Amino acid sequence: MIALGALGLLAAHPELWAQGRNGTAQRSVRKGTQPPPAEWEQELLDLFFDDARLHLGPGQPGGGSTGGPPAEHAVAATSDEASPPSLSGGFAWSTLISRTTLEDEIKAHVQPTADATRTPSEFKGGGNRPCRTSFSVVAAMFNVIAQFDGEVRWRKEAPALRSLFGRAGMNCKVGTDNSFKEAQLRSQDLAELVRGGNVELPKVDPDLRWADLVNRPPLMVRLEQAQDGRLKGWLANAGEFRKNKDAVRHEAQIIAALARIIQDPSYEYADDDTYLGYAAVVEQQAREIAEAVQTEDYQRASTAYGEMYKACSNCHEGYRG
Repeated sequence: MIALGALGLLAAHPELWAQGRNGTAQRSVRKGTQPPPAEWEQELLDLFFDDARLHLGPGQPGGGSTGGPPAEHAVAATSDEASPPSLSGGFAWSTLISRTTLEDEIKAHVQPTADATRTPSEFKGGGNRPCRTSFSVVAAMFNVIAQFDGEVRWRKEAPALRSLFGRAGMNCKVGTDNSFKEAQLRSQDLAELVRGGNVELPKVDPDLRWADLVNRPPLMVRLEQAQDGRLKGWLANAGEFRKNKDAVRHEAQIIAALARIIQDPSYEYADDDTYLGYAAVVEQQAREIAEAVQTEDYQRASTAYGEMYKACSNCHEGYRG
């Protein structure tokens, strides 16, 4: 804590840098360099890091930062570019969704799929529909993980897992004996993965397109669950916003990622500027909500939700599926 206080002193008085770098009375105290003048007491020197710039982070001394959520929940800062590059040259998914949200979303589908595949009659009596949504969303999350510009769980297995769960999601469009058997196996696989176990993986298809992996309708179901079923209530007033801020962040990041996915050129309407415009607004406003959680700005989140809701309503009037 004393050392951090010394960092604050340096940040508040940048002239100390100039004196240390340009003056003759104060010199660098980094290892391997000439020691400081004898008149500097060792007790004072011990208050400072060898090179405080290594601990201040980016920017000029004194830049400071605002409080916010733990680093694993934060989403990287974005620019005005629609698709900032990642380290591999693709889209930087970390600007929309954190690794924690990706992992938590996958975990959240363990119990619903287990419930829906408990018996063949439950599955064929309507349980295939939540399974279709869950497996499709899980496949989408694994595809994002496969492209993610940072460290994230299941990164190595993600290219194969996306195909495994994507196929199950598509087959759950109908409730049959065969789709039940597959869904039950995938539900067990999902639980095993979350527990830290291994599952049998299919061959990786490197040329898989988004539309080949997951149908758009189940992704839209999850998007609407987040918007109407969850955010609507949590953003009804400032008290609910504060009480549910972690959940608000999660759902907003899921919406942002799904809105980005459905703009992929492999999907229908990808050449329709009006459709793409609506999806882009949803993506941007969801990002606004997630960022508002970090600054605990309820008004910003509420305004963004209104704009997002308007875009979704306008889109639903002209597009289906």
